[in-house]
Amino acid sequence: MADDAREGRRAGTKGESATTEWLAARLEALGLEPAGESGGWFQEFPVPLPPVELAGSYVSQDGGQSFSDAGALRPLFCSVSGVVEQAPLVVAGYGVQDSERGWLDYGETPELPVGAVVLITRGLPRGAHVDGSREDASWGFQGSIFHKVMLAKGLGAAGVLIAQHPDTSSPPLPFDAGSGAVAGIPCAMVSSAVAELLSPGQGDLIHSLDKLEDRVAPALSPVGEVHLDVRVSREKGTGRNVLARLSGGDAPTVVLGAHLDHLGYGGPGSLAGLGAKASGGGPSPSLREIHNGADDNASGCAVLLEAARLLS
Repeated sequence: MADDAREGRRAGTKGESATTEWLAARLEALGLEPAGESGGWFQEFPVPLPPVELAGSYVSQDGGQSFSDAGALRPLFCSVSGVVEQAPLVVAGYGVQDSERGWLDYGETPELPVGAVVLITRGLPRGAHVDGSREDASWGFQGSIFHKVMLAKGLGAAGVLIAQHPDTSSPPLPFDAGSGAVAGIPCAMVSSAVAELLSPGQGDLIHSLDKLEDRVAPALSPVGEVHLDVRVSREKGTGRNVLARLSGGDAPTVVLGAHLDHLGYGGPGSLAGLGAKASGGGPSPSLREIHNGADDNASGCAVLLEAARLLS
């Protein structure tokens, strides 16, 4: 079960399917009866497969320049495929709405134009950092990309662009297929250069917000129109439980179980995922490796098979 050929047994993949076939054959050889659906060994259920970044994502100005290369724009980990056409572009600073702190990037009574794409800067105001690099913990999740995206969506945004800080020339973060979060709207990350081109004066605005004491009143009026096209594949596969029965007549039923799937090539719950978080970006290609799952939970399935052998 933990062989590389099983590719980590992620639910819905060929590796998991091959494992269920092997387990069913072993249980049958031990003399047990199938107890799955329609008299068979299996119980099927839909499972989300790891999302895949597709080619062709871009943002363009109305009648102007288009930005599509990886150094300019990348789909965010939580994005879905979608198109927002001729959308008003609204700038919302750092995308923070904290009434207790008195920091309201959307204003006291937020009202976004219908179908707006919101442009937000990544992170928190630089003045909010304790030592110039670590965010002030008192801001809680306000600096989280997903929190910002969902806040904008809740206020009516049809799409979201997260920009790198104007003081960095770093490209957009790579697409993180392992995060598991889904926003339900198209959203992407753009470089600071693209943000400045989409909204001239973007850098000055953010630098002003970084000073904290020079808080700029929010203005949610559109700064132009954009066309946003984000392409991400989020497909579902079919996972399978394996069910077998050892008849005990009319005696009460006792259920023994172990989970057979694992983490495939990494993602949520994996050490590769933790490594990606620590490095501040998406999963590094070097961290994409088979998670064999010998003790999570091939060993549990081995115990289950041994119990079936002894009891039968």
